[in-house]
Amino acid sequence: MLVASSLWCDRAAPFSSAGCSFCPNADGAEVAHSVDDALALAGGEPVSIIGGAEIFALFLPIADRLELTEIAEDVTGDTVMPDPRNSTDWRETGREGHPAEGGAPGFVFVSLERD
Repeated sequence: MLVASSLWCDRAAPFSSAGCSFCPNADGAEVAHSVDDALALAGGEPVSIIGGAEIFALFLPIADRLELTEIAEDVTGDTVMPDPRNSTDWRETGREGHPAEGGAPGFVFVSLERD
């Protein structure tokens, strides 16, 4: 599995950009400087892209499946992804709802496939 990210985050740091920095020397990490290089490192195996927003945008044109999590709560953030369902390129193929529990908001896992 290839995990692409522009940040390496220290989980002990508060949830913000503080405590996060690019770290190409993480144990076992291989650095790619382009989409093609990253796919070559994957060696033909399936690839999963896990943020950030810029990396996601680079791989979206070649993605054939998206796995989204919808949170049933309005939250503020500094990154917004356009809803791919507003395009005719994607169709919903799965939906699994989970109710709010113990103070945590409800959420839905949504699977999309490219038409």
